[in-house]
Amino acid sequence: MLENAVKHNQMSAKKPLVVEISRGDNYLLIKNRLQLRQQREPSTGTGLNSIINRYALLNELPVKAGEEEGDFVVRVPLLD
Repeated sequence: MLENAVKHNQMSAKKPLVVEISRGDNYLLIKNRLQLRQQREPSTGTGLNSIINRYALLNELPVKAGEEEGDFVVRVPLLD
C-alpha cells in the first residue's frame, strides 16, 4: 500500500506525500492525500486487488479501499 501511494502520487520538498497509518475499529487504516501524478506510470492494477483477494480468503470482513474527501483510504481488517 505504501508502494501504491508512492507510485501514483507526486511529491516534493514543498508538497511532501504524507501517509498516515493507524488502527481503529478492528482495522488497520492507511491514508494519504491524493496528489496524483500528471504522467502516470503504467499499472496492472494487481497490487491492491491482490491484497483484497487474499484477505477475502482469510476473513469475512472485506478490505475497503477508495477515495474519501480528497484522500485515498485503505482499511484492512485485523486478523484474530
